[in-house]
Amino acid sequence: MKNLNRVIAVLLATVMFCLMPVADMTVKAEDTSDTSITENDSYQTEKSEIEENVEADSSQEESQSEQEVDSQEVVSDGLLNYVGIDKPYLTSPDTQKIVVSYGDGTEAISEAKIIYQKADGTIVEDAISSRQEEIFLFEHSFSSEDKGTYTLLRFVYVEDGIEQTIELQDIGVEAMFGVDEEYPGYNSDSSDVISQEEIDTSVVSVDSDEVATAQEEIADAIDNTEDGGIAAYSSEEQTKNGNIVVVLDPGHGGSDGGAVANGLQEKDLNLKIAKYCKEELEQYSGVTVYMTREGDSYLGDRVGDAASDLANRVSKAKEWGADLLVSIHINSGGGQGVEVYYPNSNYNATIGKNGEDSAQQILDELVKLGLKSRGIKIRTVSYDKYPDGSLEDWYGIIRRSKYAGFTGIIVEHAFIDNVNDAVKLKDESFLKQCGIADATGIAKHYGLSKEHWEQVGSQWKYNNGDGTYKTSQWLLLKGVWYYFDSKGIMQTGWTKVGDATYYMNTSGAMQTGWLHLDDTWYYFETSGARVTGCWKWINSKCYYFDVNGCMAADTWIGDYYVDANGAWIAGKQRVTPGWKSVSGRWKYLESNGEYVKSRWLLVKNSWYHFDANGYMQTGWLSLNSKWYYFESSGAMVTDRWRWINGKCYYFDNNGYMAANTWIGDYYVDSNGAWVKGKQKPTSGWKKISGRWKYVESNGNYAQSKWLQVGSSWYHFDANGYMQTGWLSLNNKWYYLESSGAMVTDRWRWINSKCYYFDNNGYMAADTWIGDYYVDASGAWISDKQKVVPGWKEISGRKKYMEESGEYAKSKWLQIGTGKYYFDADEYMHTGWLALDDEWYYLASDGVMVSDRWCWINNVCYYFYSNGRMAADTWIGDYYVDANGAWIADKKKLTDIMGSSSVTASQLAKFYKTMNKQYPSYYSKNDEEAKTIEDFCKIYVEECKSEGVRAEVAFAQAMVETGYLSFGGDVDISQYNFAGMGATGNGVKGNSFSTVRIGVRAQVQHLKCYASTEELNGTCVDPRWGKWLRGTAPYVEWLSIPNNPNGTGWASSATYANSIKSIMESINKCK
Repeated sequence: MKNLNRVIAVLLATVMFCLMPVADMTVKAEDTSDTSITENDSYQTEKSEIEENVEADSSQEESQSEQEVDSQEVVSDGLLNYVGIDKPYLTSPDTQKIVVSYGDGTEAISEAKIIYQKADGTIVEDAISSRQEEIFLFEHSFSSEDKGTYTLLRFVYVEDGIEQTIELQDIGVEAMFGVDEEYPGYNSDSSDVISQEEIDTSVVSVDSDEVATAQEEIADAIDNTEDGGIAAYSSEEQTKNGNIVVVLDPGHGGSDGGAVANGLQEKDLNLKIAKYCKEELEQYSGVTVYMTREGDSYLGDRVGDAASDLANRVSKAKEWGADLLVSIHINSGGGQGVEVYYPNSNYNATIGKNGEDSAQQILDELVKLGLKSRGIKIRTVSYDKYPDGSLEDWYGIIRRSKYAGFTGIIVEHAFIDNVNDAVKLKDESFLKQCGIADATGIAKHYGLSKEHWEQVGSQWKYNNGDGTYKTSQWLLLKGVWYYFDSKGIMQTGWTKVGDATYYMNTSGAMQTGWLHLDDTWYYFETSGARVTGCWKWINSKCYYFDVNGCMAADTWIGDYYVDANGAWIAGKQRVTPGWKSVSGRWKYLESNGEYVKSRWLLVKNSWYHFDANGYMQTGWLSLNSKWYYFESSGAMVTDRWRWINGKCYYFDNNGYMAANTWIGDYYVDSNGAWVKGKQKPTSGWKKISGRWKYVESNGNYAQSKWLQVGSSWYHFDANGYMQTGWLSLNNKWYYLESSGAMVTDRWRWINSKCYYFDNNGYMAADTWIGDYYVDASGAWISDKQKVVPGWKEISGRKKYMEESGEYAKSKWLQIGTGKYYFDADEYMHTGWLALDDEWYYLASDGVMVSDRWCWINNVCYYFYSNGRMAADTWIGDYYVDANGAWIADKKKLTDIMGSSSVTASQLAKFYKTMNKQYPSYYSKNDEEAKTIEDFCKIYVEECKSEGVRAEVAFAQAMVETGYLSFGGDVDISQYNFAGMGATGNGVKGNSFSTVRIGVRAQVQHLKCYASTEELNGTCVDPRWGKWLRGTAPYVEWLSIPNNPNGTGWASSATYANSIKSIMESINKCK
């Protein structure tokens, strides 16, 4: 097989494997290294250039290739032998295997990868999974989300430290496969085995033995990887979703209890630590965590079968795509402390190095918990060997992981049979710390960070965990893609990235598949890119999407029809719309393939009508009480005269036949026919039997109607005669002159009486026309004067005449902006006025005093907005006695007892506006008072329970503690918020157990001063005393110098003012 000069293009029946032809097998790796491609665009450009020239060059290359086989020695060093694809079509979920045969197996290749491209442009890279001499195996697991067709692009390898690239299409390898979708040219019905004739025509200088050898090598490569017998090439490859995969393996379980000592069982401890580790590790970004068991279960095939137990654990990890397996254990055997085992460097040094670093990171974190360090260790057998002849690792979980292609380590957290270690292991919090330490070590090994979302206003950003944000990039979280713009803002709605358009829903999640938006359907590839300007097969149906991505529906796309659901109807032929002769009559076929029926249709500027059977109509047609006429061609007659059966008819621009009217100077009767010889009359006045009539333009006399002739209106009776004199119509009176003209907008003397007619000709009645009055009959009453409402001075005093002509009497009256009172004699009142047991005061101008203070005879009174005098009450901070007089030396005091006018949130808002920091001491030591909001809630609750105003107690606490900063004799740990018992000179005063008890004691002590009522709750006030009861009901009296009883809370005369000042500030924080 190592001497092949031409790729074998054959499907192996035993493994269903495709070998892709290489155009020229004499190309060396170093000759192709300059063809590496780093961008998708350049790949597409070169691919198209190759495709344009391949046909012209194919015959020349074939001839040249055969000559080289005959004349040149076989090149094996650096030679690409063949490329094979396991399955040309995969049904997800499934794993694709790609084999590359390169060189003869002696090359010093340290790394290799295969690169292929999805049809939507997505580039996929797979690192080598396994290697057997010259055969390199690559594996990739596909899910339903990966649906599409894929094309191999390049084989990249590192030889002697130099990365080199072979562009597969440049050397004739056209290799494709499909996932849940057939690629162009794939025939799912074809046989799995290519005929011998096909093999013969595609193989050059290869005999049957070489074909058989290729079959055996590929089959062996696949079988070996499935059995776990080939060493993994790279343990650092991440899963397809971009996340590191960590598998936590809680040792033992079920019937296998592990070590037992000091009342502990190892399997239970292992599981707890693993769960704590998983919980912590999942807080990091870029990692997916699995557990081999999450309950008390044994993983072996049968009890006591340790080999299958370990094999099944590693098999699970491999299935999940593990990068690291951490086997969690508790040690025994007389030692003390923690130790971590990792793989040796044999067979795969990369796995060994990864294991060493992860082991050290975990050990460092566990030692911080106070565990004695026993170091990180490897243990190697002295007999069994890896395939390369090096000695195997001792521990099965480590050895099997290495065979499976990933790193496995064992963490022995402590000794279960050591008394000191056992004490720690019995502490649940210590087990949690162990789990966190394991997770922290793993995170440090992989450089993981606790990335997190941050909301900025109504927008979201994603913090990388180091203060920076995701910008201009995609992010995959828990299987969901998000995109962030250059400012780091998570995108929603339509989003353009590069040449593709995506739709991100309101949560920012990228849309795939179908989307119904604004009555339009769109489709998005699994990559999220919107499908535009093309046909697309989806679930065995073909759809068309326009340049904006809108799915076409119920229409023709070129010669193809899509139904109302957008699906292409394969057998439906596109119809040619137009006139069709059916049974000697005409129909019209529309673009939807249906004939026009029971409706109008405009065709080339002419209107046609079709009956219920779809036939074009001709001749007369009656629709909706209108007559139409259609020519023999079917065109409707419009806007012209038309002779029909010896009669002439006129049709307007809508096609309506005219009837019983004049068309210019020609008259058509009720049937629409022109009446020849009928002259169009001349409109105007006609005198008949000595009376006047009026001929209208239609030749008829005006009858029973109004008619404007010139600028005047006339009325004609039922016989057509012009009317004169009085006329009553619809409860209105009109007057028409002897000329017949209606009188409008003026006075008119009629039979020695004067009447007024408005601009409509209506006679006015029982109303004023300016300063003149007309009675119910409409006649002017000459001696009735129109009253002028307003002020009148009579006998040196004022009265007010209303619109009715009567003077205001015994009533209030609003005149302008002032309110006045008129007595029983109709005079305006001034000075004091008593009405309905209320007092009012009217100034010298008669205006009622309202909404202000007013000095009267050296006494100050207050009048409300309705003018009523205040009495025996407080107006703001001023007191008026029972007579309404202000008592200057009486000041308003502030009650301590009563309902609170503030809320807990209002108190907290006030505290924050003072730029004060809530003490962390309370946050840490009092579960009920973690925040200032909690603190204020306690004050409101305690004050409400005893009837004390919360704003008084809270303001007092702020004065006494300096806004909870303390600093005096009382310290923060005493929970004493009002200096209770602190008498100065270092006396610390009383102490309480919690914030609530301290607040309750203060509230109860305030009630002791302010009230004589009993407490509602149990007394916690150590200074409660009957001699204090009711001695200070007001805030002002808390200052001893201001208290008439000679007692109080504080000796400072300004103590109460400080409390009241804070209360005012609290009230402003709404």
